[in-house]
Amino acid sequence: MWAIEKNPQHFQYLKKNLELAESKLSKQNIKIESFKADYKKVWPIIQGHYDKLAADEKKRTVIFFDPPYEQHQNYEWIMDTFVRQWGKDFIGQLWIEAEEKKGPELSAWDTWPFGRIKKTFTHGGSYILLVKA
Repeated sequence: MWAIEKNPQHFQYLKKNLELAESKLSKQNIKIESFKADYKKVWPIIQGHYDKLAADEKKRTVIFFDPPYEQHQNYEWIMDTFVRQWGKDFIGQLWIEAEEKKGPELSAWDTWPFGRIKKTFTHGGSYILLVKA
């Protein structure tokens, strides 16, 4: 499991939450690595690690993407990364969190050419998409 957070204050919250979850995850043989960095800088490390995984591990891989809602370029980046760079090579699950007022509208994903949106979870103006390759 990789956890990436650029904001120093949010990173401290993330570390505390990961410490609470670590004992349960270690029993399931899940390792946690956290990075206080911009996700674009860490992404090549994650992608390189993913490429070395066995097929069953790739299929169990989950990427949860939750950028600041108003930074639309981050959503464009994740779309571009999955469509152009990974294409059909990514066989796990991609979860994307957004908020319609600040982030992309839910309908913006209707024409996304990567995978299929299997489920949409909504709460107020926020939503999470489960995309399965």
